[in-house]
Amino acid sequence: MLLKIKNCLPDQYAHDSDRQHALENLIMSSAFRHNIIILDTKTIESILICDMYNTNIKNYTHDIRSYRREYAGIANTLSTHAVVDFNYEGDICAFEKGKPIIKVSYKYFIDPKNLGPITLLTENLEDFKLYNIITEYYSHSISDHKLNFSFDFSLGGGSQIKTMFDNIKNAKKLVLCIVDSDKYHPNMAEGSTSSPFSKEDRENIDGSLAYIIDMREIETLIPTNIIQKIAIEKKLDEQIESLDDITTFTSIEGQFRKFFDHKKGLTLKEAIHIDNTYSSFWLDILAKKTIFSSKSCLQDKECYGCNSCPKIIGFGDKILRHSIEKMQQSNLRRLSVDQDILNDWITIGEIMIGWGCVPAGQRSRSS
Repeated sequence: MLLKIKNCLPDQYAHDSDRQHALENLIMSSAFRHNIIILDTKTIESILICDMYNTNIKNYTHDIRSYRREYAGIANTLSTHAVVDFNYEGDICAFEKGKPIIKVSYKYFIDPKNLGPITLLTENLEDFKLYNIITEYYSHSISDHKLNFSFDFSLGGGSQIKTMFDNIKNAKKLVLCIVDSDKYHPNMAEGSTSSPFSKEDRENIDGSLAYIIDMREIETLIPTNIIQKIAIEKKLDEQIESLDDITTFTSIEGQFRKFFDHKKGLTLKEAIHIDNTYSSFWLDILAKKTIFSSKSCLQDKECYGCNSCPKIIGFGDKILRHSIEKMQQSNLRRLSVDQDILNDWITIGEIMIGWGCVPAGQRSRSS
């Protein structure tokens, strides 16, 4: 994360060990490439000429000065950044109403445990990996800044993720959480994983943010050309045909993939039950294909148990893992992302870069 340091007087901390340690830890955070630290020129010069700071700290400060021109002006273009105020004695809090700025006391950085990257809480490791792929693509193919990023992964464990989020939040730690909505119809409520997150959780009120992706599952974010490559390589003829159907249905209804179960697929029976519960959506789409529209149960919106229920075949429980492996082997800058998910990739990338941006280059050397 980009951290702007405010009201810092390095030469006055000879008898203020808390502020001195906080400042040194912030500088170390930059050296380790955990956060971007922005110091004003007066503060930088004060550190460099002050005897109480050792050679390593001064060398790391030179590094901060070297990248200051590149990063100092980007704060307001990021989805969020933090201001570390050396006059502020409180906890982490919202800095300005209506602005995505987090105000943090210098006290937060007295503890060396807070030097690391911001915590990213996801349901599982594969989700974390896909969000990182999305952010790398965004940073290098879309964003003007081409920023690097880093996060400390924390496992949410599905239904436990809200509890994990609250525990981190109550410990006064900065945390970003990303989960999908589990919605399989536009009119249904969010599922049990995302629904417990409050309005405040979703608004970055106090240095924590829960971002809910408005789609059933993370597999929706997989580019179809990646799924196609996997299906062709594994000679999955049914899945190749299914992908053609998905492409057709998405051209008819842009929200198709948002609510489709990419792992298990969708039967006509399931579509009838869902639409009868939440109103027409799936049946209007499926009616465009003869294998579905020829069935009287679609026309009557009632399942007659014919034992020959047509289905859009899913891609199996391992499609996310296989897709991640395929993208990790690919040149992400040349990745083709479908238009129906591109905006979601951009939004996730913007949020992730705001919370996780770090200085470019290798870890700073002390000499």
